[in-house]
Amino acid sequence: MLSFFFLVMTNLSFANEVTRHWVVITDSHGVGKFGEELTRHIKSAGPLSGYDFIASGASAPLQWQNNLFTTTCGYRESSQAAAKARACYKLFTPSLKNVWAEQDIQESSQRVTIIVLGTNFSTKPSRFEEHVKETVGLMEVAYKMSNKCFWVGPPNMTRAPDFDVKAVEHRYSIIKRALRDLRTKGIAQTCQLIDSRLISTYPKVGGDGIHYHWPWQKNIETIQAATNWANGVIEVINSKLIKHYE
Repeated sequence: MLSFFFLVMTNLSFANEVTRHWVVITDSHGVGKFGEELTRHIKSAGPLSGYDFIASGASAPLQWQNNLFTTTCGYRESSQAAAKARACYKLFTPSLKNVWAEQDIQESSQRVTIIVLGTNFSTKPSRFEEHVKETVGLMEVAYKMSNKCFWVGPPNMTRAPDFDVKAVEHRYSIIKRALRDLRTKGIAQTCQLIDSRLISTYPKVGGDGIHYHWPWQKNIETIQAATNWANGVIEVINSKLIKHYE
């Protein structure tokens, strides 16, 4: 595992020299070690125009568009301010559009959006179309405000019945349908879906069946599982960014 970690870091360090600004929005998965690792990789990934990382527990695509949601468990970090100790605290969830609009970005910088959402979709069939519409809306914002977008889908989870294999598959069907709808609308360059199920293993001990890690947890199983998932996500993103500029 250590050799894999250094491989990921090497790939990032020697990626093309494009200056980038990153905006990362997540649900509660981003509050703990998974989000911490994503942020650390971004800050060490070469020329950096700036970044914003915002985690909002219980959020789904709608909450990142309506400017109405305050989470009881959030975390925010930015290149414009000193990082706080990682914790879970009450936080207003800004719209993705406003986050990008407020940034001071060099015109030549590549703007990359990373969206880590989907876990909080309802599994009720009656809400399927509603969730698709909300997901399409957020993807359209990402498309308009950034040069490159990655949608990181939910990881493997184990709590039945709402977060087991079948429930996670239902959530992916919402995201995939949204991508198809965008292509039908003629938007070819949409968010690239990263299937976290291929790069995540739920910890055998210490989890609640949904979350991989919370900031206060010291359990090595949860820390390692969250770190491995983040490393897998970053490896995919970095390979796609390099390919984008070949």
